[in-house]
Amino acid sequence: MILNNETVSQNTGKYVSLGSLSIEDILSPNEYYKKDWEFYLTNKEKFDVSKFELPAKLEGDKPELEIITSEWEVPEIGKDFSYDINNTATLFRTTDNIKTQINSSSIYLKIARPSLRILKNVIGSEKDENLISDDSTGFTITVIGDDGTKYNVKLNSKKECTLNNLKYGVTYTVSELPIMNYILEGIDNNNILMMSNTDNILITITNKKSNDKWFSDTAITENKITLPITNND
Repeated sequence: MILNNETVSQNTGKYVSLGSLSIEDILSPNEYYKKDWEFYLTNKEKFDVSKFELPAKLEGDKPELEIITSEWEVPEIGKDFSYDINNTATLFRTTDNIKTQINSSSIYLKIARPSLRILKNVIGSEKDENLISDDSTGFTITVIGDDGTKYNVKLNSKKECTLNNLKYGVTYTVSELPIMNYILEGIDNNNILMMSNTDNILITITNKKSNDKWFSDTAITENKITLPITNND
């Protein structure tokens, strides 16, 4: 923040210093509140904002006091946290034990929501021409969050999709709708607690082409049926 002092005395018409100033820096909502801010000047010298003075302006001079706050690291975000943050710095002056606001400035921040990626992998059998994997079959995948959200996607083999705008602190469960002639080999990370270290994680779902002859059978089998012939004459 940069403070300028161009205060002029009503009695003398000259520039005067401005004392008994203080600054409050507030982060909101409350889950992001930080009270142990540290403030520095541009030369990295620590600066006490609880009570300070701005010097008087000299002729042709534009005195500025640039104050820098310590870095703020976004905490691990919980399930019910807001993704919209407001940082407001307010300048006060205290006279006769009365604290009066002079000015304030706000910065609005928006935390990016997390995402996860899903990759579909289908394997077949090179020994059986009827079980060779193909890329034309679509698989329906469901992702359910413990906050009640639900996402359905359809993927073919070797295809990948990204689910955006998820929420930190939510556990997401990944499942797949069974499909004829395919066996689910596995889903890695099928329960993901969304945190900073799992943001944009890749989940691979692997299926194997199979013919269990329960639903359908692509193999051709010749059946011979012999019927007795009865002569009624």
